[in-house]
This record gives sequence, structure tokens and C-alpha cells, in this order.
Amino acid sequence: MASNQGGGRRVNQRPNTGAGRSPRSKFTPYLVTNGEVKDPVKAEIRARGQGADGQGYRRLELINRGDLLRGFIDLHGKFLPTAPGDFERFLRLYLADKRGFLPKDEFSEFLLSALPSQTRMNKSQSRRVVAASAVLANYILDGYFKQGNNLALAEGWMLVLAHVLRIVESARPERKDWFPSAEMCAEGWERAVDALVQEALVSPNWIEGDATVDSFVFQHRKTVLIGYLASFALYRRLTKRPLQNENEIYVRVSEEIKPLRLWGESALPYFISVILFLWIRGSEGEADQLCVTLIQTISKLNGNLQEPGLPDPYLDGLGVLSQELSAKRALEVMQFVVFRDRSKNAMAPEEFYRSLASLAQNATGRPGWDVWQTFAGKSFGIRSFVEFLARRERKTSLKKLWFDITRVDYAEFVPANPPDFYLWRAREGCLVTRRFGRPESWENLVRRASTMPRRQNCLFKEFPKLLMPFALVYPQPIDSGLGSPMGAATQTL
Repeated sequence: MASNQGGGRRVNQRPNTGAGRSPRSKFTPYLVTNGEVKDPVKAEIRARGQGADGQGYRRLELINRGDLLRGFIDLHGKFLPTAPGDFERFLRLYLADKRGFLPKDEFSEFLLSALPSQTRMNKSQSRRVVAASAVLANYILDGYFKQGNNLALAEGWMLVLAHVLRIVESARPERKDWFPSAEMCAEGWERAVDALVQEALVSPNWIEGDATVDSFVFQHRKTVLIGYLASFALYRRLTKRPLQNENEIYVRVSEEIKPLRLWGESALPYFISVILFLWIRGSEGEADQLCVTLIQTISKLNGNLQEPGLPDPYLDGLGVLSQELSAKRALEVMQFVVFRDRSKNAMAPEEFYRSLASLAQNATGRPGWDVWQTFAGKSFGIRSFVEFLARRERKTSLKKLWFDITRVDYAEFVPANPPDFYLWRAREGCLVTRRFGRPESWENLVRRASTMPRRQNCLFKEFPKLLMPFALVYPQPIDSGLGSPMGAATQTL
């Protein structure tokens, strides 16, 4: 107690000696604590403050836990969800198992509903909203941090950054009012991915739990981890802070690259990251071959209109995995019933088993897409791979692939409201499809591949080094110039 009193005396009697200030200038010292200060201590502080008057010192003011809480509620309370539906969504996210995947669609909807829309905001309001967005997000993301779920944490901070940038493009606040908050989100993403990378490098095989059970999702996990390893190494190079263990990352990526899992077009950004990383590291032949293989796969699966094709980027890896697990469970039910009936020599009509399969699939979880839905005829990602080869003068490789390439339209979704680019799912817009020419001028192809997009949004202008990491979380706009500028940027490394 004596030492605390002495410390209080020293704080209370500290003169205002800031550079360029007179000890008599207007200045109020504060003692801020996130705890509760008892009455005897408050009385002691007041007594010492009264004794300090007239001695060239200022009275010490106290801000304790209650004051901080009231100020917090005054500043951020209006942004907490109050509508029943919004609050229910908040509770689901807050109470969700933080060891699993982040439900990105629901998290995005929560941020969108909790933060005011641009039609109700002036620049002063937008400044408060940008600051509050990080606080709101931390309610949800802190649980993933405590569980050490670095992948979910990284995806969460990237989603928050995207929603901050959407507010910025809608309300146009001054840079000083929003950039610190956006930068904090980017730093949160970097810390999470750095921890994820270190965790991945330490793990010998990336298998979790029982290997016989984990085998179904292992290839999916490996694709994600390799993509993040490569993307983070590229990001650190672009920020002029190359990783000290980049050689270790290169060895691991090279070892684990086969086989990777192409579950759909939402997996393509992970492959783009690996291709760019291999190229930068000098493995140009390996990067070219992986790019050629992906073009062949996409043009084969999506060029045949009789096939379902690769799921588009709006169905993410978790959605595809859930659909496949549902189908797997339905198949196991079918196999059991068929084996039982065969053993009894009592086979039913074929229609019975078809109906049973449908019922089993519905009971174990509906598929991610309708059985009659097709993704064939177009691709959101093929353009990025074609232009990668074109920029690197791989004319011979493209010539061999060109017939199959021209059987597939390259597609891009353009939102009606440009800031909706940052939404997980933009509700209004148009799907633009084009097709490479047959024949195609090589000079025109190279020129288009090397041209930066004319419209550069806030992400491109302020955080160009995060374009590829952004695509890992937001695979939907992969063909909106993300593959091309990132590839062009890596040529300068």
C-alpha cells in the first residue's frame, strides 16, 4: 500500500513537461484502469489532487472500468444487433463451435445487417461505423483466436476488411477516418496467417485425428494449406519483408503439390497462388505444367455440355465437402440395403432403390446443388490461367490447348452496385460471358493479358498486395482482374 501511495504521489505530481509546453498550460492528467477503484483510494487521489493545486501541477482525474464501459456503450452500443433476426444470427455465430470452419456467408450477413447501409450514413456516421466494425467482429472472432483456429481467424479478418472497404466506397469518408481501422484488419489477417503457416510447417502430415476417417477431407485440407503457404510467401515478398523460412515453405509446397484437390472453381485461387510461387522460386517448368493441367481439366469438365462440370466459385470448399459427405452417407445406406436384399435373394424393383437413394440423401443432408443443375459451358477461372501463360510467352502450350479452351466461355459477375464487389453474395448484377476467338491474334491476347483493369477499386488502390489473399477468401470475383494484376505484380519481384 505504501508503494502504491508513493506511485500515486509521483503520478499526481508529475509536471506537464511535454515538448513546447509550459507547466502552466491547460492540461488534465488521467489515471485510466479497467478495474474498479475502491472509495478509500478515490478519497486519497482526491486529497492528493487538492494538495497539488497551486504547485504547478494539475488535478489527477480518474477513469475506471464503469466509465470505460459507459463510454463504450455510448460509442458502439447503437451498432449491436437489436432486431430479433439479427440478434439470433449474432448468437449463432457467437456460440458456434470455434474449432470448425467460419460460416463465411452467415458472418458476412451479420456484418451487413449490423452495420448501417450507405443510404443512411453521412461521413461522420461512416467514420464511427468503420471503427465499430472491428469491435463487432472481435465479438465473434475472439473465440476462434482462443481455440487457435487460425484459418477461420484469417478468413474472418479478411471479411471484415472487405466490409470496411465497402463502407468506404459507399460513403467516401476521408482516408484518415477509415484507413487505420482497415489497416488493423489487414494486420489481424497477417498475424493469423503467419500463425497458420508456422503451424502447418511444424505438422508432419496435416492429418487430424484418425487417419482412416480423416482421409476423406485430407486432400481438401492439403489444397487449402498449400495455397496459404504460397500466398503468404508471395505477400511477404511484395511487402519487401520476405520470410526467413521461405525455403522451407518452397520445399513443403514442392513435396505436397501432388495430388491436390480441385473440388470446384472456388479452389482455383489456391492453385494460382502455388503457380505464382513456383514461378517466382525458379520452378518455371513445374508452374507451367500445373497451369496447363488445370486448363485441360477445366476445358474437359466444363466444355462438355453433357456433364455437370466443375461447381462454380459461389459454392465454396465447405459446401462441396458437405454435399459429398451427404452423397457418401446416402451411398452407404444404399449399399447396406442392396447387400441385405441380395443376401435374402429378395431384390426390389429399380424404382424402389432410386427412391431410397433420394430419401437417404435428403435425410443425411441435401446436396449443395440440384441434381439437374449444370456448371458446364462456362468458367470463372480459366481466363486467369490462359493469361498467365500468355504473359510468359507460352505460345506453343496455348496453341495445343486452344481448341478445347474455345469451347468454354469465360465468365464474370458484375454487381449492379460497384461497392457490392465486397459482399459475400451480391444479390443484384449481371453475368457477363465471353469466349476467346478461334482463331485468336497472339498479339491481342498478350496485350489483353498484360493490361491492368481500367476500374481500380479501393482494394486495388490501397491494398494491392492483398489481392491474392483476398481471392482465397472471396473466390467469386477471381476473374474480375484479380488473377491478372497479381500475376503482373509478381513479375517485378
